[in-house]
Amino acid sequence: MLENPNNIIISNRTLYFGEKISGEEKLSYSLPPKPPGGIDVRFTGDWKVCDDNCIIEITGAEDDLSVEFTIRPGELWELTNGETDKKYPLNGTGHISYLEAGESFTLKKTKTILVPDTYALHQNYPNPFNPITTLRYDLPEQSQVTLTVYDLMGRELIQLVNEKQNAGYKSIRWDGTDKSGKPVSAGIYLYRLQAYRGGQSGEFVQTKKMVFLK
Repeated sequence: MLENPNNIIISNRTLYFGEKISGEEKLSYSLPPKPPGGIDVRFTGDWKVCDDNCIIEITGAEDDLSVEFTIRPGELWELTNGETDKKYPLNGTGHISYLEAGESFTLKKTKTILVPDTYALHQNYPNPFNPITTLRYDLPEQSQVTLTVYDLMGRELIQLVNEKQNAGYKSIRWDGTDKSGKPVSAGIYLYRLQAYRGGQSGEFVQTKKMVFLK
C-alpha cells in the first residue's frame, strides 16, 4: 500500500502520485468505468494512483475547478493544462482557487530540492557587521515562521519574517534598521527564530547574538 504519496484533490476527487507500488497493489486503486453525467477525475487507464509523468482526465467539468494539493518536502511538481498549456506549480501544501477547465492535464515532477534534516538557526555572516548581514536558517518541513531582531533589553526592533514557508535552506538580509527604517546604534543584538510545526511536533525556538559595528 502507499506509504507517503503526494496527493491532489480536484472537485473532491483525490488522486495519489509520486510513489512506486507493485502491480498487484496498484489494482486496489483501479476505478470503474466513467459514469454517465457528472464530473469525473482520474488518471489515464482508469487509475486513482500514478508514479510520475501522469495524465489526468477530467470529464463533465464546464466551469473552473477548485484544487488542493499536498507535495512531499523537497519536491516540485507541475500541473499543465493539455489544451491551453497553462502551467500550475505544486509545492508544499496549497490550493489553486480556479483551475481552468480542461479535459486533460499533465502532472510531472520538475525538480528535487535538498531539504535539511533538522531545524537550525545559524550564526549571521558577517559578524560583526556594518551595515548588512545575512541570517540563515533551516526548515525540514513546512512551518509558520517568524524571525525577529531584539535589543539586549528584549525590545523588538524589527520582524524580518512572519509567514508560512516551505521546507528548505532559507536566508534573509538585515540592514541594521528598525521597523521604522531608522538605523540602530552600534552594539549587541539578538535574533530569534520561531518555527511552529503544527500537530504534535510543537514549536522550534532558537536565539543567537550578533554585533553591529559603526
